[in-house]
Amino acid sequence: TLLNVKQYSQILDEYGGETHQESHWEMEDLIQLGLSGKEDSAQKREQLMEAFHLGFGNAKTLCKRLNLSSLSKKEVEEWLKAKEKEK
Repeated sequence: TLLNVKQYSQILDEYGGETHQESHWEMEDLIQLGLSGKEDSAQKREQLMEAFHLGFGNAKTLCKRLNLSSLSKKEVEEWLKAKEKEK
């Protein structure tokens, strides 16, 4: 059966324990990484979501999907740094 976001989060909290807490994403994280609140944030979000197969959406949607994914903040930071070097 399919789980809704609340059920999935409860399972992660129960069985994922510390790992889930370590990679908990908040809107503040997206702002600090330039994925929200800046002129080029929408473009960065779109590229990130495409690269990691997270669909498409605004900052709030990205935050939710990052919390449901196994992506760590470090992985996203490294990806963003690599993208900056490509420019």
